[in-house]
Amino acid sequence: MVTVLQERAEQRVLDCGPARKIRVAGRTLTVTPVFDTYWRFAAARQKVYEARLAGGAGPFTDDPILQRHRFTNCFRAADRVSQDLIGGVIYRGEQAWEEVFFRTLLFKIFNKTSTWRLLNGALGEVRWNAYDYRTYDRVLSQAFSAGQRLYSAAYIVPRRSSARSASTRTTCGCWR
Repeated sequence: MVTVLQERAEQRVLDCGPARKIRVAGRTLTVTPVFDTYWRFAAARQKVYEARLAGGAGPFTDDPILQRHRFTNCFRAADRVSQDLIGGVIYRGEQAWEEVFFRTLLFKIFNKTSTWRLLNGALGEVRWNAYDYRTYDRVLSQAFSAGQRLYSAAYIVPRRSSARSASTRTTCGCWR
């Protein structure tokens, strides 16, 4: 399906003559229709995000693709889960590099704020120096057995087997 942005980019290519060159970080790049469309699409997504943030009434664009489908934010740090990671995981708690590293990796394994809250609620402050595999496994397995979703679907890479398990053996069993 051709988007409105692609149609506009194709028309500009027909109208603009020889390919433009731009310089980014010391490298010279040729502006192609794909390059142009990508950045126009990113800019259009950012405008939609800013309009939603401002509380405007939609539709926020005339592009049917952007009207019908959800896309990630142009700036990763702007999404809700990334904000939770930054403010509630990375900058909260002890700031020794081992603690920040452990909290960040553990959060990103699940990439789900509710799982982070579950662990903190059941175990107190999540800390590397107090990590115990069996305790974490018990908490997560109980929640999984009760039907709680532990993982975000945003970045899941499916395993080869279809077996589902809450066991952290596949994720943090190698720790300690």
